[in-house]
Amino acid sequence: MSSPWHIFHVRKRTPFYVSIYSQGIAHGKINVLDFDYHIKFFHINGQVAMKEAEFQKQRRMVQKRLKRDPRFLLKLMQWHYRKYKSIIPLIHQIKKTNPQTVSNAVLAQQLLAYVRVIGEFWTVGVVPLYVEQDLTDQIQRFVERRLSPEEATNAMQVFLTPLKEGIVGEEHRQLLHVAMLPKNKQPAALERHSKKYAWMANQLFTHSFFPPSYYRKRLVALTQTKAQWQWQQYIRERKELRASFRTFMQKLHPNASMRTTIMTLNEAIFYRSWRGEKPYETGYEIRAFLEEISRRLGLSAKDLLFCVPNEIAAWLRTGRAVPRSVIEARKKGFIYLCEQKDRILTGKFVRLWEQRVAIKHANVTEVHGTTAYPGLVRGIARIVHGAAELGKVKVKDILITPSTTPIYTPVLHKVQAIITEEGGVLSHASVIARELKIPCVIGTKIATRIFKDGDRVKVDAEHGVVKKL
Repeated sequence: MSSPWHIFHVRKRTPFYVSIYSQGIAHGKINVLDFDYHIKFFHINGQVAMKEAEFQKQRRMVQKRLKRDPRFLLKLMQWHYRKYKSIIPLIHQIKKTNPQTVSNAVLAQQLLAYVRVIGEFWTVGVVPLYVEQDLTDQIQRFVERRLSPEEATNAMQVFLTPLKEGIVGEEHRQLLHVAMLPKNKQPAALERHSKKYAWMANQLFTHSFFPPSYYRKRLVALTQTKAQWQWQQYIRERKELRASFRTFMQKLHPNASMRTTIMTLNEAIFYRSWRGEKPYETGYEIRAFLEEISRRLGLSAKDLLFCVPNEIAAWLRTGRAVPRSVIEARKKGFIYLCEQKDRILTGKFVRLWEQRVAIKHANVTEVHGTTAYPGLVRGIARIVHGAAELGKVKVKDILITPSTTPIYTPVLHKVQAIITEEGGVLSHASVIARELKIPCVIGTKIATRIFKDGDRVKVDAEHGVVKKL
Protein backbone atom coordinates (compact mmCIF):
# COMPACT_ATOMS: atom_id res chain seq x y z
CA MET A 1 0.00 0.00 0.00
CA SER A 2 1.45 3.35 -1.05
CA SER A 3 1.87 6.15 1.48
CA PRO A 4 -0.52 9.12 1.35
CA TRP A 5 2.48 11.34 2.11
CA HIS A 6 5.27 12.57 -0.12
CA ILE A 7 8.40 13.16 1.97
CA PHE A 8 10.74 15.66 0.31
CA HIS A 9 13.57 15.46 2.79
CA VAL A 10 14.54 15.77 6.45
CA ARG A 11 15.77 19.20 7.58
CA LYS A 12 15.86 20.25 11.24
CA ARG A 13 15.20 23.89 10.43
CA THR A 14 14.07 26.47 12.94
CA PRO A 15 10.40 27.55 13.27
CA PHE A 16 11.41 31.07 12.18
CA TYR A 17 12.63 29.90 8.77
CA VAL A 18 10.03 27.16 8.37
CA SER A 19 7.33 29.80 8.75
CA ILE A 20 8.90 32.14 6.19
CA TYR A 21 9.22 29.72 3.32
CA SER A 22 6.09 27.70 4.10
CA GLN A 23 3.91 30.80 4.09
CA GLY A 24 5.61 31.97 0.89
CA ILE A 25 4.95 28.69 -0.91
CA ALA A 26 1.39 28.47 0.42
CA HIS A 27 0.25 32.08 0.08
CA GLY A 28 2.84 34.05 -1.92
CA LYS A 29 1.55 36.18 -4.78
CA ILE A 30 3.47 36.37 -8.06
CA ASN A 31 2.39 36.51 -11.70
CA VAL A 32 4.80 34.19 -13.49
CA LEU A 33 2.69 31.02 -13.48
CA ASP A 34 -0.67 30.40 -15.11
CA PHE A 35 -1.75 27.65 -12.69
CA ASP A 36 -2.31 27.46 -8.95
CA TYR A 37 1.15 26.65 -7.61
CA HIS A 38 0.29 27.17 -3.94
CA ILE A 39 0.82 24.13 -1.73
CA LYS A 40 0.80 23.38 1.97
CA PHE A 41 3.88 21.79 3.46
CA PHE A 42 3.80 19.87 6.72
CA HIS A 43 6.94 19.95 8.84
CA ILE A 44 6.91 16.91 11.04
CA ASN A 45 9.88 17.26 13.39
CA GLY A 46 12.19 17.89 10.46
CA GLN A 47 10.40 15.83 7.84
CA VAL A 48 9.20 18.12 5.05
CA ALA A 49 6.11 16.52 3.58
CA MET A 50 3.00 17.18 1.54
CA LYS A 51 0.01 15.07 0.62
CA GLU A 52 0.91 12.64 -2.17
CA ALA A 53 -2.29 13.51 -4.04
CA GLU A 54 -1.33 17.19 -4.01
CA PHE A 55 2.20 16.33 -5.19
CA GLN A 56 0.80 14.37 -8.14
CA LYS A 57 -1.60 17.22 -8.97
CA GLN A 58 1.28 19.70 -9.11
CA ARG A 59 3.37 17.23 -11.09
CA ARG A 60 0.65 16.91 -13.75
CA MET A 61 0.31 20.68 -14.04
CA VAL A 62 4.06 21.15 -14.54
CA GLN A 63 4.13 18.30 -17.08
CA LYS A 64 1.27 19.94 -18.98
CA ARG A 65 3.06 23.29 -18.93
CA LEU A 66 6.29 21.69 -20.21
CA LYS A 67 4.41 20.06 -23.04
CA ARG A 68 3.19 23.48 -24.17
CA ASP A 69 6.60 25.09 -23.71
CA PRO A 70 9.66 22.83 -23.22
CA ARG A 71 11.63 25.88 -22.02
CA PHE A 72 9.12 26.64 -19.26
CA LEU A 73 11.35 25.58 -16.35
CA LEU A 74 14.44 27.23 -17.82
CA LYS A 75 12.51 30.50 -18.05
CA LEU A 76 11.18 30.07 -14.51
CA MET A 77 14.64 29.51 -13.06
CA GLN A 78 15.98 32.56 -14.91
CA TRP A 79 13.11 34.60 -13.47
CA HIS A 80 14.04 33.35 -10.00
CA TYR A 81 17.68 34.42 -10.42
CA ARG A 82 16.45 37.92 -11.32
CA LYS A 83 14.01 37.87 -8.40
CA TYR A 84 16.85 37.38 -5.96
CA LYS A 85 18.65 40.44 -7.33
CA SER A 86 15.55 42.50 -6.51
CA ILE A 87 15.82 41.39 -2.85
CA ILE A 88 19.42 42.54 -2.38
CA PRO A 89 18.63 46.28 -1.85
CA LEU A 90 16.43 45.50 1.18
CA ILE A 91 19.10 43.21 2.65
CA HIS A 92 21.70 45.95 2.22
CA GLN A 93 19.35 48.50 3.79
CA ILE A 94 18.84 46.34 6.89
CA LYS A 95 22.56 45.58 7.05
CA LYS A 96 23.71 49.20 6.91
CA THR A 97 21.14 50.44 9.44
CA ASN A 98 22.49 50.48 12.99
CA PRO A 99 19.78 48.40 14.72
CA GLN A 100 20.69 49.82 18.13
CA THR A 101 19.52 53.30 17.08
CA VAL A 102 15.98 52.47 15.92
CA SER A 103 12.76 51.79 17.82
CA ASN A 104 11.12 48.42 18.41
CA ALA A 105 8.43 49.43 15.91
CA VAL A 106 11.04 50.00 13.19
CA LEU A 107 12.72 46.67 13.96
CA ALA A 108 9.34 44.94 13.65
CA GLN A 109 8.65 46.72 10.37
CA GLN A 110 12.04 45.75 8.91
CA LEU A 111 11.61 42.16 10.10
CA LEU A 112 8.25 41.77 8.38
CA ALA A 113 9.62 43.38 5.21
CA TYR A 114 12.44 40.81 5.22
CA VAL A 115 9.97 37.98 5.81
CA ARG A 116 7.81 39.17 2.92
CA VAL A 117 10.62 39.27 0.33
CA ILE A 118 12.12 35.92 1.39
CA GLY A 119 8.64 34.37 1.36
CA GLU A 120 8.07 35.72 -2.16
CA PHE A 121 11.48 34.35 -3.16
CA TRP A 122 10.30 30.87 -2.16
CA THR A 123 6.95 30.96 -3.99
CA VAL A 124 8.14 28.90 -6.98
CA GLY A 125 11.18 27.28 -5.39
CA VAL A 126 9.80 23.75 -5.40
CA VAL A 127 8.25 23.70 -8.90
CA PRO A 128 11.17 21.88 -10.65
CA LEU A 129 11.13 19.19 -7.95
CA TYR A 130 7.78 17.87 -9.13
CA VAL A 131 9.24 16.63 -12.42
CA GLU A 132 12.93 16.03 -11.68
CA GLN A 133 12.44 12.26 -11.82
CA ASP A 134 10.36 12.54 -15.00
CA LEU A 135 13.10 14.56 -16.71
CA THR A 136 15.75 12.10 -15.53
CA ASP A 137 13.77 9.12 -16.82
CA GLN A 138 13.23 10.77 -20.22
CA ILE A 139 16.94 11.43 -20.63
CA GLN A 140 17.86 7.96 -19.34
CA ARG A 141 15.62 6.25 -21.91
CA PHE A 142 16.95 8.45 -24.71
CA VAL A 143 20.58 7.76 -23.80
CA GLU A 144 20.13 4.01 -23.33
CA ARG A 145 18.58 3.66 -26.81
CA ARG A 146 21.65 5.22 -28.44
CA LEU A 147 24.66 4.16 -26.37
CA SER A 148 26.18 1.02 -24.89
CA PRO A 149 25.37 0.38 -21.21
CA GLU A 150 28.79 1.65 -20.09
CA GLU A 151 28.62 4.75 -22.28
CA ALA A 152 25.04 5.43 -21.17
CA THR A 153 26.11 5.35 -17.52
CA ASN A 154 28.97 7.75 -18.24
CA ALA A 155 26.71 10.08 -20.21
CA MET A 156 24.16 10.23 -17.38
CA GLN A 157 26.85 11.02 -14.84
CA VAL A 158 28.00 13.91 -17.02
CA PHE A 159 24.49 15.25 -17.68
CA LEU A 160 23.66 15.07 -13.97
CA THR A 161 26.71 17.08 -12.90
CA PRO A 162 25.95 20.81 -13.10
CA LEU A 163 27.97 22.80 -15.60
CA LYS A 164 27.65 25.82 -13.36
CA GLU A 165 30.01 25.95 -10.40
CA GLY A 166 28.22 25.45 -7.08
CA ILE A 167 29.06 27.26 -3.85
CA VAL A 168 31.11 24.35 -2.48
CA GLY A 169 33.37 24.32 -5.52
CA GLU A 170 33.58 28.10 -5.57
CA GLU A 171 34.62 28.33 -1.91
CA HIS A 172 37.21 25.56 -2.34
CA ARG A 173 38.66 27.26 -5.43
CA GLN A 174 38.84 30.63 -3.71
CA LEU A 175 40.60 29.17 -0.65
CA LEU A 176 43.18 27.60 -2.97
CA HIS A 177 43.68 31.04 -4.47
CA VAL A 178 44.37 32.46 -0.99
CA ALA A 179 46.90 29.67 -0.34
CA MET A 180 48.77 30.50 -3.54
CA LEU A 181 49.28 34.14 -2.54
CA PRO A 182 52.53 35.37 -0.98
CA LYS A 183 52.53 34.81 2.78
CA ASN A 184 52.30 38.52 3.59
CA LYS A 185 49.09 38.88 1.58
CA GLN A 186 47.33 35.80 2.94
CA PRO A 187 45.94 37.23 6.24
CA ALA A 188 43.93 40.02 4.57
CA ALA A 189 42.74 37.69 1.80
CA LEU A 190 41.71 35.05 4.33
CA GLU A 191 39.75 37.64 6.31
CA ARG A 192 37.79 38.58 3.17
CA HIS A 193 37.27 34.89 2.41
CA SER A 194 35.96 34.21 5.92
CA LYS A 195 33.44 37.04 5.71
CA LYS A 196 32.24 35.95 2.27
CA TYR A 197 31.67 32.28 3.11
CA ALA A 198 30.98 32.19 6.88
CA TRP A 199 27.26 31.83 6.11
CA MET A 200 27.78 28.31 4.75
CA ALA A 201 27.42 26.96 8.31
CA ASN A 202 23.91 28.50 8.46
CA GLN A 203 22.35 25.71 6.40
CA LEU A 204 19.30 25.29 8.64
CA PHE A 205 18.94 28.99 9.52
CA THR A 206 20.15 28.41 13.08
CA HIS A 207 22.36 31.52 13.35
CA SER A 208 25.47 29.35 13.00
CA PHE A 209 28.46 30.70 11.06
CA PHE A 210 31.97 29.46 10.36
CA PRO A 211 34.52 31.36 12.50
CA PRO A 212 37.76 32.64 10.93
CA SER A 213 39.62 29.84 12.75
CA TYR A 214 37.81 27.28 10.57
CA TYR A 215 39.37 28.77 7.43
CA ARG A 216 42.75 29.35 9.07
CA LYS A 217 42.94 25.67 9.96
CA ARG A 218 42.17 24.66 6.39
CA LEU A 219 44.68 27.17 5.03
CA VAL A 220 47.46 25.83 7.27
CA ALA A 221 47.03 22.41 5.65
CA LEU A 222 47.66 23.91 2.20
CA THR A 223 51.21 24.62 1.09
CA GLN A 224 51.56 26.83 -1.98
CA THR A 225 52.71 23.84 -4.00
CA LYS A 226 49.83 21.67 -2.83
CA ALA A 227 47.33 24.47 -3.47
CA GLN A 228 48.71 25.04 -6.97
CA TRP A 229 48.38 21.34 -7.78
CA GLN A 230 44.79 21.17 -6.42
CA TRP A 231 43.88 24.36 -8.30
CA GLN A 232 45.14 22.94 -11.59
CA GLN A 233 43.37 19.64 -10.95
CA TYR A 234 40.09 21.40 -10.14
CA ILE A 235 40.24 23.62 -13.23
CA ARG A 236 41.16 20.62 -15.38
CA GLU A 237 38.20 18.59 -14.06
CA ARG A 238 35.79 21.47 -14.72
CA LYS A 239 37.10 21.77 -18.30
CA GLU A 240 36.87 18.01 -18.78
CA LEU A 241 33.25 18.06 -17.59
CA ARG A 242 32.31 20.72 -20.14
CA ALA A 243 34.21 18.88 -22.87
CA SER A 244 32.51 15.57 -22.02
CA PHE A 245 29.13 17.29 -22.01
CA ARG A 246 29.74 18.66 -25.52
CA THR A 247 31.07 15.29 -26.74
CA PHE A 248 28.01 13.36 -25.56
CA MET A 249 25.65 15.97 -26.99
CA GLN A 250 27.38 15.69 -30.37
CA LYS A 251 27.35 11.90 -30.23
CA LEU A 252 23.70 11.66 -29.20
CA HIS A 253 22.57 14.47 -31.49
CA PRO A 254 19.30 15.12 -29.59
CA ASN A 255 16.48 17.02 -31.23
CA ALA A 256 15.57 20.48 -29.94
CA SER A 257 13.08 19.16 -27.40
CA MET A 258 15.46 16.60 -25.88
CA ARG A 259 18.32 19.10 -25.91
CA THR A 260 16.12 21.45 -23.89
CA THR A 261 15.23 18.63 -21.47
CA ILE A 262 18.91 17.85 -20.87
CA MET A 263 19.78 21.50 -20.34
CA THR A 264 16.78 21.97 -18.05
CA LEU A 265 17.75 19.10 -15.78
CA ASN A 266 21.39 20.18 -15.64
CA GLU A 267 20.37 23.73 -14.74
CA ALA A 268 17.85 22.46 -12.18
CA ILE A 269 20.58 20.55 -10.34
CA PHE A 270 22.51 23.78 -9.82
CA TYR A 271 19.29 25.68 -9.10
CA ARG A 272 18.11 23.34 -6.36
CA SER A 273 21.14 24.13 -4.21
CA TRP A 274 21.19 27.82 -5.18
CA ARG A 275 17.60 28.56 -4.22
CA GLY A 276 18.12 26.91 -0.82
CA GLU A 277 21.44 28.61 -0.09
CA LYS A 278 20.60 32.23 -0.89
CA PRO A 279 18.19 32.78 2.05
CA TYR A 280 20.75 31.22 4.41
CA GLU A 281 23.29 33.73 3.12
CA THR A 282 20.92 36.61 3.92
CA GLY A 283 20.75 35.30 7.49
CA TYR A 284 24.45 36.09 7.82
CA GLU A 285 24.08 39.52 6.23
CA ILE A 286 21.40 40.57 8.75
CA ARG A 287 22.93 38.84 11.78
CA ALA A 288 23.50 42.10 13.69
CA PHE A 289 19.84 42.99 13.12
CA LEU A 290 18.67 39.64 14.52
CA GLU A 291 21.10 39.86 17.43
CA GLU A 292 19.76 43.29 18.43
CA ILE A 293 16.19 41.98 18.38
CA SER A 294 17.33 39.05 20.53
CA ARG A 295 19.01 41.40 23.01
CA ARG A 296 15.90 43.53 23.40
CA LEU A 297 13.71 40.49 23.95
CA GLY A 298 16.12 38.87 26.40
CA LEU A 299 16.87 35.87 24.21
CA SER A 300 19.92 34.39 22.57
CA ALA A 301 19.98 34.76 18.78
CA LYS A 302 19.55 31.00 18.42
CA ASP A 303 16.53 30.92 20.74
CA LEU A 304 14.95 33.83 18.87
CA LEU A 305 14.68 31.58 15.83
CA PHE A 306 12.39 29.21 17.73
CA CYS A 307 9.81 31.98 17.53
CA VAL A 308 8.01 32.70 14.26
CA PRO A 309 8.23 36.17 12.68
CA ASN A 310 4.69 37.26 13.61
CA GLU A 311 5.35 36.37 17.26
CA ILE A 312 8.59 38.37 17.23
CA ALA A 313 6.95 41.41 15.61
CA ALA A 314 4.09 41.34 18.14
CA TRP A 315 6.58 40.98 21.00
CA LEU A 316 8.49 44.04 19.78
CA ARG A 317 5.35 46.12 19.31
CA THR A 318 3.27 45.15 22.33
CA GLY A 319 5.61 43.43 24.75
CA ARG A 320 3.56 40.21 24.50
CA ALA A 321 6.30 37.63 25.05
CA VAL A 322 6.52 34.07 23.80
CA PRO A 323 6.76 32.00 27.00
CA ARG A 324 10.14 30.41 27.65
CA SER A 325 8.37 27.05 28.09
CA VAL A 326 7.05 27.30 24.51
CA ILE A 327 10.52 27.98 23.12
CA GLU A 328 12.03 25.08 25.06
CA ALA A 329 9.26 22.74 23.90
CA ARG A 330 9.88 23.66 20.26
CA LYS A 331 13.59 23.00 20.67
CA LYS A 332 12.73 19.40 21.59
CA GLY A 333 10.68 18.98 18.41
CA PHE A 334 7.75 20.61 16.67
CA ILE A 335 5.10 20.13 14.01
CA TYR A 336 4.39 23.05 11.70
CA LEU A 337 1.03 23.08 9.94
CA CYS A 338 0.88 25.57 7.11
CA GLU A 339 -2.43 27.39 7.43
CA GLN A 340 -3.42 31.05 7.03
CA LYS A 341 -1.73 31.62 10.38
CA ASP A 342 1.23 29.77 11.84
CA ARG A 343 0.21 26.69 13.76
CA ILE A 344 2.92 24.92 15.72
CA LEU A 345 2.39 21.80 17.80
CA THR A 346 4.79 20.34 20.35
CA GLY A 347 4.91 17.59 22.99
CA LYS A 348 2.69 14.56 22.43
CA PHE A 349 1.50 15.90 19.06
CA VAL A 350 5.00 15.41 17.64
CA ARG A 351 4.91 11.68 18.37
CA LEU A 352 1.36 11.34 17.04
CA TRP A 353 2.20 13.04 13.73
CA GLU A 354 5.43 11.07 13.37
CA GLN A 355 3.42 7.87 13.75
CA ARG A 356 0.95 9.15 11.18
CA VAL A 357 3.62 9.44 8.47
CA ALA A 358 5.95 6.69 9.72
CA ILE A 359 7.28 4.02 7.40
CA LYS A 360 7.01 0.53 8.90
CA HIS A 361 10.29 -1.41 8.91
CA ALA A 362 10.46 -4.59 11.00
CA ASN A 363 13.37 -7.07 10.69
CA VAL A 364 14.90 -5.21 7.76
CA THR A 365 18.62 -5.72 7.08
CA GLU A 366 18.95 -3.96 3.73
CA VAL A 367 17.60 -0.87 2.04
CA HIS A 368 17.11 0.09 -1.58
CA GLY A 369 17.51 3.45 -3.22
CA THR A 370 18.70 5.15 -6.38
CA THR A 371 22.28 5.19 -7.59
CA ALA A 372 23.73 8.70 -7.64
CA TYR A 373 27.26 7.48 -8.38
CA PRO A 374 28.18 3.79 -8.97
CA GLY A 375 30.62 1.67 -7.01
CA LEU A 376 30.91 -1.31 -4.69
CA VAL A 377 32.46 -0.92 -1.22
CA ARG A 378 32.32 -2.37 2.29
CA GLY A 379 32.94 -0.51 5.49
CA ILE A 380 31.77 0.69 8.88
CA ALA A 381 28.48 2.57 9.06
CA ARG A 382 28.45 5.99 10.69
CA ILE A 383 24.99 7.45 11.32
CA VAL A 384 24.84 11.25 11.22
CA HIS A 385 21.58 13.10 11.86
CA GLY A 386 23.04 16.58 11.67
CA ALA A 387 26.14 18.76 11.58
CA ALA A 388 26.71 18.34 15.35
CA GLU A 389 27.53 14.65 14.76
CA LEU A 390 30.01 15.08 11.89
CA GLY A 391 32.97 14.87 14.27
CA LYS A 392 32.49 11.14 14.77
CA VAL A 393 33.01 10.30 11.08
CA LYS A 394 36.35 8.59 10.42
CA VAL A 395 38.34 7.97 7.25
CA LYS A 396 36.84 5.18 5.10
CA ASP A 397 33.52 5.17 6.99
CA ILE A 398 30.20 4.70 5.21
CA LEU A 399 28.23 7.89 5.86
CA ILE A 400 24.51 7.25 6.44
CA THR A 401 22.42 10.36 6.89
CA PRO A 402 18.96 11.76 6.12
CA SER A 403 20.57 14.25 3.71
CA THR A 404 23.71 16.31 3.22
CA THR A 405 24.32 20.05 2.94
CA PRO A 406 27.45 22.11 2.15
CA ILE A 407 28.47 21.99 5.82
CA TYR A 408 29.07 18.23 5.35
CA THR A 409 31.63 18.80 2.58
CA PRO A 410 34.88 18.43 4.60
CA VAL A 411 33.66 15.04 5.85
CA LEU A 412 32.57 13.85 2.40
CA HIS A 413 36.17 13.99 1.21
CA LYS A 414 37.15 11.16 3.57
CA VAL A 415 34.24 8.67 3.47
CA GLN A 416 34.02 5.59 1.25
CA ALA A 417 30.36 5.99 0.36
CA ILE A 418 27.35 8.20 1.00
CA ILE A 419 23.88 6.86 1.82
CA THR A 420 20.94 9.24 2.19
CA GLU A 421 17.28 8.84 2.98
CA GLU A 422 16.09 11.63 0.75
CA GLY A 423 16.03 11.13 -2.99
CA GLY A 424 16.46 13.13 -6.14
CA VAL A 425 19.24 13.51 -8.67
CA LEU A 426 19.17 17.23 -7.85
CA SER A 427 20.05 16.71 -4.20
CA HIS A 428 23.31 17.97 -2.66
CA ALA A 429 24.52 14.41 -1.96
CA SER A 430 24.01 13.41 -5.60
CA VAL A 431 25.90 16.39 -6.96
CA ILE A 432 28.83 16.07 -4.54
CA ALA A 433 29.11 12.30 -5.02
CA ARG A 434 29.45 12.78 -8.77
CA GLU A 435 31.97 15.59 -8.32
CA LEU A 436 34.08 13.57 -5.85
CA LYS A 437 33.44 10.21 -7.55
CA ILE A 438 32.19 8.58 -4.34
CA PRO A 439 29.72 5.65 -4.47
CA CYS A 440 26.36 7.04 -3.42
CA VAL A 441 22.85 5.67 -2.92
CA ILE A 442 20.05 8.19 -2.38
CA GLY A 443 16.37 7.92 -1.51
CA THR A 444 16.58 4.93 0.86
CA LYS A 445 13.92 6.54 3.12
CA ILE A 446 14.79 4.52 6.25
CA ALA A 447 18.57 3.91 6.28
CA THR A 448 19.26 5.80 9.52
CA ARG A 449 16.62 3.67 11.25
CA ILE A 450 17.88 0.33 9.91
CA PHE A 451 21.61 0.69 10.55
CA LYS A 452 23.49 1.83 13.65
CA ASP A 453 26.97 3.15 14.32
CA GLY A 454 29.60 0.43 13.91
CA ASP A 455 27.55 -1.87 11.67
CA ARG A 456 29.58 -3.42 8.88
CA VAL A 457 27.74 -2.78 5.64
CA LYS A 458 28.05 -3.52 1.95
CA VAL A 459 27.19 -0.70 -0.43
CA ASP A 460 26.26 -1.85 -3.92
CA ALA A 461 25.84 1.50 -5.63
CA GLU A 462 25.70 -0.28 -8.96
CA HIS A 463 22.22 -1.50 -8.07
CA GLY A 464 21.21 0.92 -5.31
CA VAL A 465 21.38 -1.60 -2.45
CA VAL A 466 22.87 -1.21 1.05
CA LYS A 467 23.06 -4.37 3.17
CA LYS A 468 24.07 -5.14 6.75
CA LEU A 469 26.79 -7.85 6.83
